[in-house]
Amino acid sequence: MNKTLTTLIWSRCPAKFRGTELVILLKLAGASSREGCSHLRVDVLAASCGIGVRALQSAINEIEKTGVLHVTGNPGRSNCYALNVEAIRKMPRIKQAAEEQWGAADCTL
Repeated sequence: MNKTLTTLIWSRCPAKFRGTELVILLKLAGASSREGCSHLRVDVLAASCGIGVRALQSAINEIEKTGVLHVTGNPGRSNCYALNVEAIRKMPRIKQAAEEQWGAADCTL
């Protein structure tokens, strides 16, 4: 388990991602190397996230559009999921994003 990457996802990604997409990012972070790469079968990742394969594929496509994730398919083998650690680090912290959305006085994070 990559605790550093998981902590980074928790501190940055809730500002942009919700629900299923956040769960997928956390699962990938936990299975990743220090560089942010993991190799998982689609059916295994979907089951560990509690969703179907098609729902996973749809969510992965949406995450990829943000530049936070790059997926390389390997026919007959596990996909390679590469989290873009630098893009994640550039995202605002969740507290900062909440302050911008609701104003600093209303934020109790």
